[in-house]
Parts: sequence; C-alpha cells; structure tokens
Amino acid sequence: MRKILLKLKNKVNWIEGSTMIETLVGFLVVVMMMLMFSKVVSVSVHMLNSTQTVIDKSELFNEKVYLKNNTWKTAGMDIFYTIDTKKTNTKNGAKEIKLKHYLIDTGVKYYYDMYDTRLKIFSFYVADLDNKEKN
Repeated sequence: MRKILLKLKNKVNWIEGSTMIETLVGFLVVVMMMLMFSKVVSVSVHMLNSTQTVIDKSELFNEKVYLKNNTWKTAGMDIFYTIDTKKTNTKNGAKEIKLKHYLIDTGVKYYYDMYDTRLKIFSFYVADLDNKEKN
C-alpha cells in the first residue's frame, strides 16, 4: 500500500492547478460580463418606458384631434406647385403655379395642443371642384 501511495505522490505535479491570480482574473471576467448584461437590461427598460411615454402622448393627441370637435386654425400660407422643368416639357416656361385663394378654396389648416402634448398637426385642403361644378 505504501508503494502505491509513493507512486501516486510522485505522479502528482504540485505546480499544476489554478493560482490565486488566475482565480481572481476569472472572477473579474465573470463580474464584468454580469455588469454588461445588467447595463443592457437597464437601457432596454429605459427605452421601453420612453417609448411608452411617446405612445401615450400620441394617443392623447390623436384623441383630441379626431374624436373631439376642435377648431382648426388656418395658417397664413400660400400653396405653390413647383414644376420640375428638367423632367417636364413646359412650353410656356412656367416654373411654379400659385393657387389663388379667391379662385379655389385652398390652404393649410393646423391644430396645436398647447396644454397636454404640445404637438402640432397640419392639413392641406383644396376644395372639391367637381362637386362645385355640378351644383
């Protein structure tokens, strides 16, 4: 039995194995991976919360605009149609056409929610000429 123990003792290399530094480095790598994962989770939660805030704000604005009778204001702008002269053959040399308010009912309307969401929506309108001609 003693001979077997002596043979086993001689076969075991006491230099092999992990040292204290190797253990600390391995532990440090694991801790860093855990910190990176927790940062990813916290950023994801923050993005989810901010996205939900934007969705709630948009839903409130859409409810105010479409479900309630709100007054839309007319913006003081003229509407121009710009013609691309490189792609269009314009024999009269026109580059843009202005829609005149007194000939055709056109314009830009907007709604601004200044209290809750502070969002704006714009709407371009042109009168339906086909129905005017029939009447």
